[in-house]
Amino acid sequence: MTGFYPKNVFNNNEHKEFIFLLENKIVIVHFEREKTYYIRSFDSTVKESSLTIPEFTQEGVLLSLQFENGELIIFNSLDDSNRSWNGTYIELIQAFFKKLN
Repeated sequence: MTGFYPKNVFNNNEHKEFIFLLENKIVIVHFEREKTYYIRSFDSTVKESSLTIPEFTQEGVLLSLQFENGELIIFNSLDDSNRSWNGTYIELIQAFFKKLN
């Protein structure tokens, strides 16, 4: 495993995801109200990426990844966590960007 991103774990959003970056794959574990989950995986070949870093990072950093298979994943440091975790999520997003580009 080369990367891990816990989405919506530290906010009140019921749709939580664990995103794992493996050598050549992305694995997403999606939880619905902690009762049901499903897992999907696909090749990690990125077709297009966009990283947005605002002047004031407390506004949140945004990473958009479009994969060869058409899958789109959007990482948002503030929306995916909360103000207390924003800095940590910014680091996770930047690490994902570096590993996939």
